[in-house]
Formats: sequence, C-alpha cells, structure tokens
Amino acid sequence: MSYLKKGDYWPPTTKDKKRIEKYKENKQLFKGSHDEVFQKVQQRIEDNDKKVATYLVANYCGLLSKLSADMLFGENPRFSTENEKSNNRLEEIMSNNNFFTSLYESAIGNSYRGDSCLKVRYAKRSRYKNNREIIITTLNPSFYFVEHQPDDKKQIDRKIIGWEFTVDEGLNDNINQKYLRIEVHEPGMVYNYLYKMTGNKVSKEINLNKFFPNLEEEQKTKIDDFLVVHI
Repeated sequence: MSYLKKGDYWPPTTKDKKRIEKYKENKQLFKGSHDEVFQKVQQRIEDNDKKVATYLVANYCGLLSKLSADMLFGENPRFSTENEKSNNRLEEIMSNNNFFTSLYESAIGNSYRGDSCLKVRYAKRSRYKNNREIIITTLNPSFYFVEHQPDDKKQIDRKIIGWEFTVDEGLNDNINQKYLRIEVHEPGMVYNYLYKMTGNKVSKEINLNKFFPNLEEEQKTKIDDFLVVHI
C-alpha cells in the first residue's frame, strides 16, 4: 500500500512547511546573511535619503552556535561497555563513522535549527565496497517528519524521512522533473517509496527501479526500535 496518493501535498502539513522555512531563516542568520532575513529593514535603510540610521551586523548568532558546539563536543565524549570485546567493536564503529565529527556538526546545526537527527543503517558504504557495515550519519531535520498514535499524541507511531530531488529529463519545457523519495520507518521495518511531483503535489507513484535499482520496497531491520534518532 502506497504511503502517499495522487494530490497529496509535500511537506504534509502547513506546520511542517513553516518549520522548514524557519530552518532556512535561522541558517542565514548563522551565516551572517542578516540582510536576506530582514529584507524590510534593509529596504528602509536603502530608501532613506536622510540616512538617519546606520546598522552594523554583529554575527552573534553564528558565534553562539559555535560556542555551544565547542562546549558540548570540544572534547570527544567517551563511550564504553562492560564487555571488552564489545567495547573494541564500539570504538571501531565510532572510528569508521567519524562519529565525533558528526556529533560536532550536528550540534552546530541543532543550535540554530532547534533539533537534529541521526540515522543508522546496515549497508555498503559505497557501490565500490563489497561488505556491509554499520553506518551512522547525520540527517537534516528538514527531511524528518513524524506520525503520532491517534489516541496518544506523545507516542510516535512512525517516523518519515522524505526529500525531493530534480532530474534533467530534457522533455519539452519541463526540463527539471521533481521527484520525492520517502522512507517510512517503523520498529523492525523500513518501507521505501518514490513519487513524481507536480509543484508541491504528488503526481503519481514511480517504481523504485527508475533511480534506485538495488533498493527493496520493504526492508526488515530486525531491530525492535526506530533507526532514526531525533535530538
């Protein structure tokens, strides 16, 4: 059964759309692009012939973001288990995934967005690798959505990862066709979908083989919890 149907919007709710727009604004402030966020103020300054006010931009937003990340992960945290063999394996996983760097980068993004995500999977790191391994990556929270249980809004029923991408298909005037990839995460299962988009609406479901020939529609994780961690 498909997760979305023709005519459904993405992002799914107005609240999600506003949240993602706020992420973009806060990132501009972090980068020091205050004029792009406060365009009305900038316009008043440029239109003022008398030049009665002068604004100086001091990027405290970026400074505080980096300071908070430094305080959290300026020194690497320690992870350990009681079993020495397990402890060695844990250190290997942390090293292979550059986990401490990921934590620092996640903390910076979290500081100006308000949240961040980590995703765990067991797969080949690239198509050039022969063996699968445990992979831990940061996930942009713009791609993260949740469904709550109908009778308990505090309990998460499913976690959704969704991102759009465009493909130059060179067809008439519609050169860049937009598509939407969806992962529906449940404890023990991941369901994969691909949709063709028209604007911000779903046009139709597309077979995964079009862009992801090696991806299964259903994946059993054998883990009785979600593989996406929201921070």
